[in-house]
Amino acid sequence: HTARKQFCAIGSVKTNVGHLDAAAGVTGLIKVATMLNRGVIPASLHLDKPNPNIDFQQSPVFVSKTCTAWPRGGEARRGGVSSFGIGGTNAHTILEEAPPRSGDQGGRRLHVFPVSGASRSGLTEMLQQLASFMRRSDIQHSAANIAYTLQQGRAALRYRTSFVGSDLGTLADQLDQEALQAGASREVSSIEHRIVFMFSGQGGQQIGMARELYVEEPVFRSAIDECAKWLNELAHIDFRSLLYREANSDGELESQLEAIIQPVIFATQYAMAKLFNSWGIFPAAVIGHSIGEYAAAHFAGIISLPDAIRLTLKRGQLSSRVPAGGIVAVGLSPEELQPSWNESLSLAAINGPRQCVVSGAASEIAAFHEQLQAKSIASKRIRASHAVHSSLLDPILPEFRIHAEQVELHAPQVPFMSTVLGDWLEADVPLDGSYWVRNLRETVQFHLAFDRLVESGHELLIEMGPGAALTRHSRHFKSKSNLRSPVAFAALPGGDHGQGDRLRLLHTLGKLWTCGVR
Repeated sequence: HTARKQFCAIGSVKTNVGHLDAAAGVTGLIKVATMLNRGVIPASLHLDKPNPNIDFQQSPVFVSKTCTAWPRGGEARRGGVSSFGIGGTNAHTILEEAPPRSGDQGGRRLHVFPVSGASRSGLTEMLQQLASFMRRSDIQHSAANIAYTLQQGRAALRYRTSFVGSDLGTLADQLDQEALQAGASREVSSIEHRIVFMFSGQGGQQIGMARELYVEEPVFRSAIDECAKWLNELAHIDFRSLLYREANSDGELESQLEAIIQPVIFATQYAMAKLFNSWGIFPAAVIGHSIGEYAAAHFAGIISLPDAIRLTLKRGQLSSRVPAGGIVAVGLSPEELQPSWNESLSLAAINGPRQCVVSGAASEIAAFHEQLQAKSIASKRIRASHAVHSSLLDPILPEFRIHAEQVELHAPQVPFMSTVLGDWLEADVPLDGSYWVRNLRETVQFHLAFDRLVESGHELLIEMGPGAALTRHSRHFKSKSNLRSPVAFAALPGGDHGQGDRLRLLHTLGKLWTCGVR
């Protein structure tokens, strides 16, 4: 029903494949779907002269004799498939092309690009080929698709490196540079890694921490929202509206957040660990520093999520009742501290052979810090409003014990390295609320616990932040055995109020892969 002539191409699969009998119809369907996908009309092969009884010149159709482009007009491209069977079993179906789509379908702004080779020279060649491919102008590239193929469609070979980005031109330049230095690539050992999740204490928190992850990582956001729900029921405050404000927030905002900072730190650590779980990374052991032991205990199966939030909230509320205190980190061993010791001060933590933390009343800490500086002893004030692990907390311990004893505790399902005991918490040791009282008051035995942890063969550690304090402490560890020295990475090393957190996190993820982590 048209006066137009010779605008519709026709062909058949018989010239492409041969006689297909009952499979002719489905093969025609495949052919037309492929034509729509590629925007090409293939030739009907071996046609020299059409049947003279067919008046093609006056017909809407013509036989496609050559392979030609099928340009997109004002309407979607469509193709019909006719299959004529015996006895009138004829079928005709019309296919329409899918709507055009862009190369990247939303999702992450940044991607991890893992690259490996069976040898250093093989890795160099792979880097050069990939850089060349990224620069090709005759292919519609997608950074997301390339990253996905490298992650899921390539074998993970012995020599590895990784990149993070989204701009293919910049990535190609990085690949070229890395190809020149492929000798610096990491060689994966045959040792199976026993990953440790480390959960840090207070000191690295700041307004806006992990804001980018909350916005762009659904798993992280869901975990934060889950914690916010529990905390809102207990304290009638939504910490998200405080934590994720802009960096230039006023002092009142700081004080509001400070009142609930301990459960907020727990929530951030919990969400970070859940994000790593979603990537298939689970701990073979856990360790926590001070407040970080709550997140470690949760992932060891010792304490439930609601109880952990309830107890960290009460810990912070009671601590706020004690007089203002201070904390100072000192580059001395406990023995070396003795000549400078003031009996009103407390040894809050031993983080390394010559890394101690001292806490006490604000005025006493200020005087102690001045004394250390006068003697040119390395020291640094740590941002804290209360003197954790000091005698100033003694008046609140009985009330905290009452709350701690109301919490149901379970034997660890994942090996739990206690920084209260400086040793493994054995599954057959009964747990009660007194453990959390000791966690609040006693010296954090991180160095002793870390020493035991690594000597037992756990050499790859991920700090679940905020901050990178435990990662830095781990670098001072010297293995007493023939085991390899530990390698530690900070998942949330901290930046300018959460800016760039996602970039740093993906770099960490890529580095873990170069170490052999799946």
